[in-house]
Amino acid sequence: MRRRKMVLKRRIRMVIAAFILILIGILVIPISHFKVAAGEKNMRQIEYKTYVVQYGDTLWGLADSYMGKNFKNHQDYIHDVMRANGMNQAMIYEGQLLIIPCEGDVAENTQMAAAGKDMRN
Repeated sequence: MRRRKMVLKRRIRMVIAAFILILIGILVIPISHFKVAAGEKNMRQIEYKTYVVQYGDTLWGLADSYMGKNFKNHQDYIHDVMRANGMNQAMIYEGQLLIIPCEGDVAENTQMAAAGKDMRN
């Protein structure tokens, strides 16, 4: 009889441990999945557009205009612009054609603004 009680206690402990592990798995997996999905969504929102450098433009100024929420700070954005254009220095020149990253909404607004300028000229 005593042995039976010990076996029963062990089984109960194993069932409780298994239940706790399953519960942890159910709670942790969906949370990690949402974090990955959010990261993928942000990566898909970045588009690369061409930009002709105007007199007085700087990479810092371009970061102010185009970086959006996908970049942590101006330095990260400038580094990405430099990488996309194969630049060793953060110097740009009037008339230079750059490939710049921007969010989808910003890219569409830029194209519409550029189209408006073309129509006025």
